[in-house]
Amino acid sequence: NAPLVPRKVALDIGGSPNIYTAVIAATFAGVKLRAPARPTRVHPVVLLALCVPCFSAQMSALFFVQQGLDFRKDVYTPGDAHSEALLTLKVVLIAVFFLSNFEHMVSRLRNFAFLVNPITWCECEVFQTSRGSVFTTIAKSVRIIVSEDRLAWIIDGAIVFPCAFIAIGMGACVVYFTSFNSISIILSADNAMDAIFNSLAITFIIDLGSQWWFFCKITLCFADTEDAQVTLLHAGDVWTEEGEFTPEFLKVCVFPRLHRWVVQLTTLRTQKHNQSFLRAGFGAGAIRQVTALFILCLICLRQLYKLVAAIDSNMLGVGRGLCKQRDFMNTAPGLSSADWLNSKLWNALDRVWILSANAGLHRLEETKDLRTFCSDLEPLPSVFDLTGTYLGSIAVVVIVMVAVVVVPTLVVDLLAVAEDVALEEVDNPTSQMDELRARVQALEEHSKAA
Repeated sequence: NAPLVPRKVALDIGGSPNIYTAVIAATFAGVKLRAPARPTRVHPVVLLALCVPCFSAQMSALFFVQQGLDFRKDVYTPGDAHSEALLTLKVVLIAVFFLSNFEHMVSRLRNFAFLVNPITWCECEVFQTSRGSVFTTIAKSVRIIVSEDRLAWIIDGAIVFPCAFIAIGMGACVVYFTSFNSISIILSADNAMDAIFNSLAITFIIDLGSQWWFFCKITLCFADTEDAQVTLLHAGDVWTEEGEFTPEFLKVCVFPRLHRWVVQLTTLRTQKHNQSFLRAGFGAGAIRQVTALFILCLICLRQLYKLVAAIDSNMLGVGRGLCKQRDFMNTAPGLSSADWLNSKLWNALDRVWILSANAGLHRLEETKDLRTFCSDLEPLPSVFDLTGTYLGSIAVVVIVMVAVVVVPTLVVDLLAVAEDVALEEVDNPTSQMDELRARVQALEEHSKAA
């Protein structure tokens, strides 16, 4: 019963490398220093600290571009042929910006789906803070209360695990807010040249994460993360032949009941397979792709709704965004529990920005009477009303999205899962050893009978 050899698989962080995906690479694959003697792995906390100035610069630039727009400006002039033709060009540029931003959105969503998969943290080797440090002594000193291995998991969970989630949350916020503010930024242009330059300027804000990572990589001597690989733990140390966690693994697992329940819930037991589809090689990649695709479709539909609402009301959507930020700044009465929490988070993050966004909102209240604008603002029409008014245009966008994005992705993912399962059957050393043992036992019984 020799243990299976750990195998390495590519860490598909997607898109161009940036400072946020580098934290994920440091958590699983390891970002190393290019030292002369030997490569040294960098702790994810170090890279997370480097994310803060980049995130602050991106969000500050985005908020101040947003506050610099004329939120009282009309989107177009009805009845003016030139204005309507310019509006058509702006809609095309918004679609082009969405396509150019598609890679960033998909990569962030795939990373998110990779991190929220609980099986990922079980079968992948994670950067261990507790190994070879002062935490080992702490673990040994309290081994009467809890085992050393379990305490190591708790330490790693409290220090290492949040780094990846915080980093991907930062990157997702930048892409999300940039994507939605791009509609107002492009629609606010007075001519075709300004519309094109506005779309290029927004792209620069997103690309700042890649440029910052390139700068840190050169100055701090970090190794490249393009070919990062995740080391899967010994399959025999984590999984049994029945597709359950081994008793040894459950002893060191922090939440054994939760992980056992997840495996039981996601296992499709057939005659040939009894493995969870969240495992690597058994459908985890396809689940990650489908999850990212589903969230991306929701974002696309919401962005389409914002665009249609701006055209229908002939008013930039940035005004409503500024009013929402003003409510968060003042913690307006009557906010829901979620908005109240967002208000506290907004005021806390305002201290992180390079330039205070609340100061800009106060300036808008003094110079452009933002308070009166927000009090006179009418609510947006419902989704059903807009769908009935612009049914033809929305149907065309949905059909194109399904035909170009959804169907090909699902077909490719299903074929990839079938191929992975077939390869797992052929290359699984456990199955080969079991078959060899069965043949040896049959020969021994045959020889005894002879």
